[in-house]
Amino acid sequence: MESIDSSEMRQINSNLVLKLIWQRSEISRSEIARLTGMSRSTISAIVSDLIALRLVVEEGGGQVKSGRRPINLHFQHETYSLMGIDIGLQHLTFVVSDLRGQILSKDVQPCDVSGDPESAIALIQKHADKEIEAAANAGRDVIGIGIGVPCPVHPKRMQSPMSADYLPAWKAFDLLDVMVKRYQMPIFFENDANLGALAELWWGRDRGESTNIAFVKLGAQVGAGLIIDGKIHRGSRGMTGEIGQVILNLSDKPEMIAKGSFGTVQSWIDAVIAKGVSSEDLFDEGAFFLGVGLCNLLSLLDLDEVVFGGNFPQPGERLIERMKEGVKLFGANKQDVTLSWSQLGDSQIAVGAATMVLERALNDISVFPEPRKAKPAPLVWKGGRFIHG
Repeated sequence: MESIDSSEMRQINSNLVLKLIWQRSEISRSEIARLTGMSRSTISAIVSDLIALRLVVEEGGGQVKSGRRPINLHFQHETYSLMGIDIGLQHLTFVVSDLRGQILSKDVQPCDVSGDPESAIALIQKHADKEIEAAANAGRDVIGIGIGVPCPVHPKRMQSPMSADYLPAWKAFDLLDVMVKRYQMPIFFENDANLGALAELWWGRDRGESTNIAFVKLGAQVGAGLIIDGKIHRGSRGMTGEIGQVILNLSDKPEMIAKGSFGTVQSWIDAVIAKGVSSEDLFDEGAFFLGVGLCNLLSLLDLDEVVFGGNFPQPGERLIERMKEGVKLFGANKQDVTLSWSQLGDSQIAVGAATMVLERALNDISVFPEPRKAKPAPLVWKGGRFIHG
C-alpha cells in the first residue's frame, strides 16, 4: 500500500474544505473542524490558500453583546468561469457559467461537425476565443473547458475523443491535441449523454435527492447517460448507455431484418423523425414499448429517476405518459420511479460539460490557477487528465 506524503494530504484536505464551503455557501471554521475532524491550524492554513485563490472571503467578526460574532467563510462563485461545449453532429453549443452553474452566456451555431472537421474546429476555436476573452475582460477568467462529444469516450484512451469508428471524417484530426495546444488550461471530454445525466444530477428537478439517474437523449442519435451512486458510470470501454440498440418489438423482425434492425429504439426514433407528427399510431406504440423496455433498465439498475431530453419531434409530456403505461403494465414494483422530460432545455449537454469542469475543480483544487502566477506551467497528461506540470 502506497503511503501519502504531507503535500498530498494537504491537497486532499484542501479539496475537502473547498467542497464543504461550496456546498454550504457560508460556514465557520469551527463548523468545518466539527464536520471534518481537522485541527484549527490546518483549517486556517487551507482557508488562507482559498482566500489567495479568491474562492473564499471572510465576513462577520467584531463584538456583540453576547461575545464575538463568528467569522463566516463565503464561497465566491463569480470569481472564475467555466466553459462547456456541446459538439453535436450538426451543431455547436457554447455555454459559460459561474461556479454555481449560473449561465452567463450561451451561443448555438449550426455546423456540419460529422462531415467537415476543419470547419468545426475553426468554429470551436473562434467562439472559445471570444468567450475566454470576454470572461477575462469581466475579471472572471475561464479555468477549464468541458466538451461533450456525440460518441463513446474510452475512459483510458482520452487522446482521441472524436472516435473515427463513429465519425470517420475525424480520423486525421486530434481535437484534444488541438485544444490543449491552443488553451493552456485543463480540458475535459465526455460523452454527451453522460453530461446530460451529470447536469440532471447537479441542477435537475430532483437536485440533491436522486443519486441514481438515467438521462435518455432522443434524436438523430439515441443514447443514455447513467449516474450510479452519484457518479458517471462509463463501463470498461465507455460503451454504457447505448440504448439505441435495445430491442423494442420482436414482431417487427421479418420486416426489419433487411434494414439491419430488429425494432430497436433507434429504428423507432428514426421513423418518428421521418414521419413527424403524421403517424400517431407509430408514436404511441413505440412509446409504449419504450416504457416496457425501460422496465428492464429499472430492474437492472434500481434507479431513482429517468429523465428524457433531446431534439425530439413530439411533445415530451406525451412521450412520458405513453411510457408510463408500459411501465405500469410490466413494472409493478417500479411505480415510484420518476419519469420526466428534462427542464434544462437545449443547452443541457453544454451545461453538463461546464459542470464537469466544476466537479473536477471541487475535487482537485489544482484545477484553479495559482494566485499571482504570471504564466501557467505547461500541461502534462497525468492520472487520466491534463494538469499543469
